[in-house]
Amino acid sequence: FISQNPHDRANVLLDRFFKSDFLEVRFQAAEAIARRKAINAQGQIESLMNKLPPYFRAYFPHLYAQIATNDSIDLIKKMLNDKDENVRIEAILSSAHLNLDNLLFYIKNKAHNSSLAEKEAVGIIAAA
Repeated sequence: FISQNPHDRANVLLDRFFKSDFLEVRFQAAEAIARRKAINAQGQIESLMNKLPPYFRAYFPHLYAQIATNDSIDLIKKMLNDKDENVRIEAILSSAHLNLDNLLFYIKNKAHNSSLAEKEAVGIIAAA
Protein backbone atom coordinates (compact mmCIF):
# COMPACT_ATOMS: atom_id res chain seq x y z
CA PHE A 1 0.00 0.00 0.00
CA ILE A 2 2.71 2.46 0.97
CA SER A 3 4.77 1.73 -2.13
CA GLN A 4 1.86 2.81 -4.33
CA ASN A 5 1.46 6.14 -2.56
CA PRO A 6 3.03 8.88 -4.75
CA HIS A 7 3.72 11.32 -1.91
CA ASP A 8 7.14 12.12 -0.43
CA ARG A 9 6.03 10.77 2.94
CA ALA A 10 5.93 7.30 1.38
CA ASN A 11 9.61 7.64 0.42
CA VAL A 12 10.45 8.46 4.04
CA LEU A 13 8.57 5.39 5.24
CA LEU A 14 10.24 3.16 2.65
CA ASP A 15 13.62 4.43 3.85
CA ARG A 16 12.65 3.44 7.39
CA PHE A 17 11.62 -0.01 6.20
CA PHE A 18 15.17 -0.48 4.96
CA LYS A 19 16.29 -0.40 8.59
CA SER A 20 13.93 -3.20 9.59
CA ASP A 21 15.25 -6.27 11.39
CA PHE A 22 13.25 -8.43 9.00
CA LEU A 23 14.83 -9.32 5.68
CA GLU A 24 11.48 -9.71 3.92
CA VAL A 25 10.52 -6.14 4.84
CA ARG A 26 13.85 -4.90 3.48
CA PHE A 27 13.31 -6.76 0.21
CA GLN A 28 9.80 -5.33 -0.11
CA ALA A 29 11.21 -1.83 0.44
CA ALA A 30 13.95 -2.51 -2.13
CA GLU A 31 11.37 -3.63 -4.67
CA ALA A 32 9.27 -0.52 -4.03
CA ILE A 33 12.10 2.00 -4.34
CA ALA A 34 13.41 0.24 -7.46
CA ARG A 35 9.97 0.45 -9.08
CA ARG A 36 9.73 4.14 -8.12
CA LYS A 37 13.26 4.73 -9.44
CA ALA A 38 14.02 6.65 -6.26
CA ILE A 39 17.18 8.74 -6.27
CA ASN A 40 18.80 6.71 -3.50
CA ALA A 41 17.53 3.33 -4.75
CA GLN A 42 20.75 1.98 -6.19
CA GLY A 43 22.83 2.88 -3.16
CA GLN A 44 20.40 1.36 -0.71
CA ILE A 45 19.94 -1.80 -2.74
CA GLU A 46 23.68 -2.20 -3.20
CA SER A 47 24.19 -1.71 0.52
CA LEU A 48 21.62 -4.41 1.28
CA MET A 49 23.24 -6.79 -1.21
CA ASN A 50 26.67 -6.29 0.36
CA LYS A 51 25.33 -7.03 3.85
CA LEU A 52 23.91 -10.41 2.84
CA PRO A 53 25.70 -13.70 2.16
CA PRO A 54 26.73 -14.24 -1.49
CA TYR A 55 23.93 -16.72 -2.23
CA PHE A 56 21.41 -13.84 -2.00
CA ARG A 57 22.99 -12.03 -4.98
CA ALA A 58 20.63 -13.79 -7.41
CA TYR A 59 17.73 -11.79 -5.95
CA PHE A 60 19.20 -8.43 -7.00
CA PRO A 61 19.52 -8.25 -10.80
CA HIS A 62 15.81 -7.63 -11.28
CA LEU A 63 15.98 -4.72 -8.83
CA TYR A 64 18.82 -3.12 -10.78
CA ALA A 65 16.98 -3.78 -14.05
CA GLN A 66 13.95 -1.92 -12.73
CA ILE A 67 16.06 1.13 -11.87
CA ALA A 68 17.59 1.06 -15.39
CA THR A 69 20.12 3.85 -14.93
CA ASN A 70 23.56 3.69 -16.54
CA ASP A 71 25.12 2.72 -13.19
CA SER A 72 22.59 -0.02 -12.49
CA ILE A 73 23.03 -1.40 -16.01
CA ASP A 74 26.79 -1.50 -15.37
CA LEU A 75 26.09 -3.55 -12.23
CA ILE A 76 23.95 -5.94 -14.25
CA LYS A 77 26.82 -6.32 -16.73
CA LYS A 78 29.08 -7.27 -13.83
CA MET A 79 26.45 -9.74 -12.66
CA LEU A 80 26.41 -11.30 -16.13
CA ASN A 81 30.01 -12.30 -15.40
CA ASP A 82 29.46 -13.32 -11.77
CA LYS A 83 31.04 -16.56 -10.59
CA ASP A 84 27.61 -17.82 -9.45
CA GLU A 85 25.62 -19.25 -12.35
CA ASN A 86 22.30 -18.38 -10.68
CA VAL A 87 23.27 -14.70 -10.59
CA ARG A 88 24.24 -14.80 -14.27
CA ILE A 89 20.97 -16.46 -15.29
CA GLU A 90 18.87 -14.02 -13.25
CA ALA A 91 20.77 -11.10 -14.80
CA ILE A 92 20.00 -12.46 -18.29
CA LEU A 93 16.32 -13.02 -17.57
CA SER A 94 15.88 -9.67 -15.79
CA SER A 95 17.48 -7.83 -18.69
CA ALA A 96 15.13 -9.50 -21.13
CA HIS A 97 12.04 -9.15 -18.97
CA LEU A 98 12.52 -5.41 -18.55
CA ASN A 99 13.61 -4.87 -22.18
CA LEU A 100 17.12 -3.62 -21.53
CA ASP A 101 17.91 -3.76 -25.23
CA ASN A 102 21.37 -2.26 -24.78
CA LEU A 103 22.41 -5.47 -22.96
CA LEU A 104 20.95 -7.97 -25.41
CA PHE A 105 23.87 -7.82 -27.84
CA TYR A 106 26.29 -8.30 -24.94
CA ILE A 107 24.26 -11.24 -23.61
CA LYS A 108 24.02 -12.99 -26.99
CA ASN A 109 27.77 -12.66 -27.59
CA LYS A 110 28.51 -14.02 -24.13
CA ALA A 111 26.29 -17.06 -24.68
CA HIS A 112 28.87 -18.87 -26.79
CA ASN A 113 31.04 -19.61 -23.75
CA SER A 114 28.18 -20.21 -21.31
CA SER A 115 26.70 -23.16 -19.49
CA LEU A 116 23.67 -25.02 -20.81
CA ALA A 117 21.34 -23.21 -18.39
CA GLU A 118 22.63 -19.81 -19.51
CA LYS A 119 22.25 -20.79 -23.16
CA GLU A 120 18.67 -21.80 -22.43
CA ALA A 121 18.01 -18.38 -20.82
CA VAL A 122 19.50 -16.67 -23.86
CA GLY A 123 17.32 -18.90 -26.05
CA ILE A 124 14.26 -17.63 -24.20
CA ILE A 125 15.34 -14.09 -25.03
CA ALA A 126 15.89 -14.89 -28.69
CA ALA A 127 12.47 -16.54 -28.95
CA ALA A 128 10.71 -13.51 -27.47
